Amino acid sequence: MTEHITRQVNTVDELVAIAELVDIIFFEVSGKRTSADPLEESAAATDIEIAVRSRIDGVDVRCLCRVTGGGGEYVCDAAAQYEFGQPATVAEEVLTAFVQRVGIMTVYPYLRESITASATKLRLDPPLLRLLRPGDVHATPKS
Repeated sequence: MTEHITRQVNTVDELVAIAELVDIIFFEVSGKRTSADPLEESAAATDIEIAVRSRIDGVDVRCLCRVTGGGGEYVCDAAAQYEFGQPATVAEEVLTAFVQRVGIMTVYPYLRESITASATKLRLDPPLLRLLRPGDVHATPKS
């Protein structure tokens, strides 16, 4: 019988050391023209929702981004999946810091690319997504 020892993770550095990005999963990518004239609309409005699913052997960071403006509406819903390589218990504040400093920053370029590609296919000027900084968005834990 193999015994699994659960590692206690107390710092972001410890979590980064054991976390391995194993996949980026897209749940939705869409874009559509709106009836609005793209030249009359102001800057794009962006809404980002973050959900976190923590497991004994990893964590998933899911980002749902909705952008409206410039004559289009766009949605990209994607997640970064990390595995720890061993069972681990992660302190809540460590997980929060990891999600904001690593998890969201991993997914964000995929959101940008998807939204830009959708706008290009619709022959609209791609909306410029703002720079995200740690603390700009907050995660909702999922079981």
